[in-house]
Amino acid sequence: MKKILALCMVAMLSVGLFAGCGSSNDDKPASTDENQQQGTTDNTDDDTDADDSQDTTDDSESNGQKVLKLVEKSDIPSLNSSIATDQVSFLVLGNIVEGLYTTDENHVPVPGVATDYQLSEDGKTYTFNLRQDSVWTNGDPVTAHDFVYAIRRLGDPNTKSQYQAMVKFAGLKNYAGVMDGSLSPEELGVKAEDDYTLVFELEFPVPYFISLMCFQSFCPLNQTYVEAQGEAFGTTHDTTLYNGPYVLEDWEKEYGWKFVKNDTYWDKDNVDIDIVEYRVVKEYNTRLNMYLNNEIDRVALRGEDVTTYKDDPNVSRNLEASMFYLELNQAANIILTNQKARKAMALVIDKSYIENTVLNDGSVAADYLVPKGLATSPIDGSDFREDAFDYNELDVETGKQLWAEAKEELGLDSYEMEILTTDTDTAKKLTEYVTSQLEDNLEGLDIIINQQPWKNKLDLVDNKDFEVAFSGWGPDYLDPTTFLELFYSESGHNRSSYKSSDYDKIIEDSMIGELTNKVDERWEALLEGERILLEEDAALIPIYQRGRTRLTQPYVKNMNFHLIGCDYTFKFVTYEK
Repeated sequence: MKKILALCMVAMLSVGLFAGCGSSNDDKPASTDENQQQGTTDNTDDDTDADDSQDTTDDSESNGQKVLKLVEKSDIPSLNSSIATDQVSFLVLGNIVEGLYTTDENHVPVPGVATDYQLSEDGKTYTFNLRQDSVWTNGDPVTAHDFVYAIRRLGDPNTKSQYQAMVKFAGLKNYAGVMDGSLSPEELGVKAEDDYTLVFELEFPVPYFISLMCFQSFCPLNQTYVEAQGEAFGTTHDTTLYNGPYVLEDWEKEYGWKFVKNDTYWDKDNVDIDIVEYRVVKEYNTRLNMYLNNEIDRVALRGEDVTTYKDDPNVSRNLEASMFYLELNQAANIILTNQKARKAMALVIDKSYIENTVLNDGSVAADYLVPKGLATSPIDGSDFREDAFDYNELDVETGKQLWAEAKEELGLDSYEMEILTTDTDTAKKLTEYVTSQLEDNLEGLDIIINQQPWKNKLDLVDNKDFEVAFSGWGPDYLDPTTFLELFYSESGHNRSSYKSSDYDKIIEDSMIGELTNKVDERWEALLEGERILLEEDAALIPIYQRGRTRLTQPYVKNMNFHLIGCDYTFKFVTYEK
């Protein structure tokens, strides 16, 4: 997502919590160690990522091959790029299917299947020239027709993609009619002039368009192959087709999978790692012990271990653009329909304890939705967070007062509420802490914690079958709207039933309306949009912006996290043991 992050102008998601890029549970569609994110919905669990590597042998180099062994905390929900929404799916897709562009170590879009592009003077026509040596693993060439088919399929309402709105965010001609079914997908503003010339016609200029082309939803699909597989497409490694630097092998559900270097990839000579092996391992202590026993190449640290290993020469620390928050489904519980009650909940959670004790991994407490380091002002180059405010900062007494007023307005003395989260240990610790803060400070509130496997959690949230969900999101492109659009009333990612006409107008004007050509006014409008969402309506409760502290074996080089698109592209990783 810029990576579901500019994801170029703009988000990966979702986390056990994320489902964006967003990330992702909490999704490129982000994950709290255990909250998964998507959005890569960092979408996403907090520790879910390629950061945790596991090597079950003492030597990662076997039979002359360079083998990197990693762990994830959840399985792959889908390899169908038209419907994938979470961080893990995007991680895999980003390494096995190559789109027009990908991102380098500086989060800058660089050519993939495309060699270059031309932009018309009015900013509304992009013409991409494609390389002629990119091929699918069945021997077919990758052509402009593969991109046309994939993008039409994405916009087709019959596909039921949560990322259908990407055709709108890209400004593609006739997107509205195609999305509502009044026009056929063939009338969408994308066409193949010939096998290797792809043209996009836009209804308005989109400043982050090239970064969108890094996002996995815009990857090509071989129509003949996809239709031959039917509903089985993307459900196993044998029903998936590849054109990226790696192919997927040995995918065993809930156990693991393997990336193997693709011998038909056009740039295979510049791919250093031969095999990347993943195992699904949820326990943090197990991963740490593997590293300490020299069985693991990389591990994400948390809690006291961050302090213990802070002086280790192989430690690294960075703040990512993934956000974790409580999603409040206003249609599921009467207490959540009351603005005072929602605001009270936001005011009584001491997030500094999460930052300094529960996680202690570089994550920072957040009273905001648009993360630090994501987007810069077209006016003076300042970060969005420098121009915006923090909202609903800790104020327990005011929170208690608003809660009492909310109970009186609703006519009830006690309330029961369920918080949905994933089944990892970090997700459990985070949710238990948040629950204790809410129950201790808000009289009469009784909370039930519902822990589910990552995929189950995603399904429940997507179906709006929850009251409160600990969720996360990673950016899909480099722009504040990669987060703010999540709460637009017509967004496929709006699971909270939130609706505000003022907020909707800001999002519409900024993404498809008059502000697309007025960059300074657009920036100010987006600042106001975040204020309405958090301060005025308390539509969600931000908890933290994810940071990572990791130990990495010194022979693993260039394993750089991407802001948008998939978290890591192993094509750029080198192994120098």
